[in-house]
Amino acid sequence: MEQQENTYALDAENASEMARLIMQDRMITQAIGGVLPELGNQLPPDTHHLLDVGCGPGGWVLDVAFAFPDLEEVVGIDISEIMINYARARALTEEQDCAIFIQGNVLRPLDFPDGYFDLVNARFMVGFLLRDAWVPVLREIRRVTRPGGRIRLTEVDNMGVTTSPALQQQLSWMCQVIQKMGYGFSPDGRDFGMTPMLRKLLTDAGWHNIQLAPHVVDISTGTDCHFTQWQDYMVAFQMLKPLYLKHHLTTEEEFEHNYQLALAQMQQLDFQGLWYLLTAFATKPDEQE
Repeated sequence: MEQQENTYALDAENASEMARLIMQDRMITQAIGGVLPELGNQLPPDTHHLLDVGCGPGGWVLDVAFAFPDLEEVVGIDISEIMINYARARALTEEQDCAIFIQGNVLRPLDFPDGYFDLVNARFMVGFLLRDAWVPVLREIRRVTRPGGRIRLTEVDNMGVTTSPALQQQLSWMCQVIQKMGYGFSPDGRDFGMTPMLRKLLTDAGWHNIQLAPHVVDISTGTDCHFTQWQDYMVAFQMLKPLYLKHHLTTEEEFEHNYQLALAQMQQLDFQGLWYLLTAFATKPDEQE
């Protein structure tokens, strides 16, 4: 598949980023109740071909392949060579023959025939789709989905709401830099501005019967997700630091002081935090347009 410029917000070939995504994927899937919680973790009838867009290290694909061993194939596509290689190695080790991983850029036409997939999943595309790419990408996904097939998008407006002042500053810088770089739809950089837009984006791309399902991940001290999210922040903020400095959101000295304070405050016994996610489900009309 011909490649276009990589628009992933962070370094897609960074091993630390891959490790972060592995942890994050596992945490979120468990926290929201499985790979398809809105469907009771059951596949609709006549579902044989699935696609995961921006699959990263392949967690969702491999979880689906394990849960539904009779599937013909579940395909993951991602621009990162290191992540696709990792996913392929894991699929081989786990003997998941129906899990297929392809290195490719979703900003280019997908190398699949019309109406090929029964269900398409995508999580956190805000991290690699610039604003003007959303509708074209959703239309291309619609092309490769069969009539009556489904799309499932999970997005966020921020990376958490917490009681830590220092952590909230880091999260504020993150929202500002995302907005300045052209991701999300926030008018002021206070958040990503994604969840209010999902219905409109799907409608503009020709999807019908849109349903919304909220999820909450508790990252407070003492919860199952607390340490994993602490590790996520520890890696993500360091990777975002050059972007903060480039866009003059902070100084090196201020960042380092705030970074250490945020990690310390998150380890306090009274730390409280929640992460809100929204999944939008939609179907492709039975009649071709």
